[in-house]
Amino acid sequence: MARIASLMVNIAESNSDSLADKELMNQAIQVLDQIFVGQLLVEVSQNPFNPKQWQFIFTDTVTAFLYYRLLTLLLNPLSIQGGLSLAKADDDVHFYQTALHYSNQALEQVEIFEAGDFLYNANFFEDMITNALLTAWARLRQLRSPLQANLAFLYEMHLPLYLEGKLTPTDWQTRQLTEFFHFKANHPLIGASLAKVKLNLQAAKTTQWLDIYHDVDKEAFYLTGLYRKGYSTAIAKMTGMTRQNIDYHLQSGHIAAERHQAAAIVMQLNREQTALLL
Repeated sequence: MARIASLMVNIAESNSDSLADKELMNQAIQVLDQIFVGQLLVEVSQNPFNPKQWQFIFTDTVTAFLYYRLLTLLLNPLSIQGGLSLAKADDDVHFYQTALHYSNQALEQVEIFEAGDFLYNANFFEDMITNALLTAWARLRQLRSPLQANLAFLYEMHLPLYLEGKLTPTDWQTRQLTEFFHFKANHPLIGASLAKVKLNLQAAKTTQWLDIYHDVDKEAFYLTGLYRKGYSTAIAKMTGMTRQNIDYHLQSGHIAAERHQAAAIVMQLNREQTALLL
């Protein structure tokens, strides 16, 4: 193993029963297990001393970031914080502990850093560039309402971002997602905010996966090509909202900008990861 990526996730500002948070997280993990096959190196664990904190060990940082991105959409509107790290396996037999230490440091910084909710630490000189991108990405997501975040996930069901070999292109399991959203609607902290949301996931169109490196428009001087129109009608049928209302929220929720920012982060993480392992 040349490297290990550690992702630490914290459910922030939760006043609910930790058992409800634990079950919600477990169900979200089961949903994501369908498309992150073989990317988690060990079973996800919960911090026995802090039940709001979860630890994920991945093959690489790109996969960990894509996982965190979808996890935040699933757990919306819970406030989620994350710390990501990378350690390489060299002569230091403690690289596993090093990765955990780095991600814990990143998460500690998140808790005192008001501008973002996710930071990266590989003890590398380009970490600051990566974190500048992550901070801008966080600000885009913080501008969304809970409804817009829900619509962002429904858009992601139709046109999810992925990297070949990192995620498995497959249709989302609508029955499993229906059960997840039903449980989420009964969560003691966030259930009230979701009570009026009625989802018909069976109305979704076929999932069309977009490979980030393949589908970015390389003829442009800026990131483009990862947002496509044509899904408002399907999302309207899933939610009972009008197509015009969906179009408004997709635009005001910065869906296109967030996707291209996420692509920039993936490219930077991949670039740094390659450089660090040389």
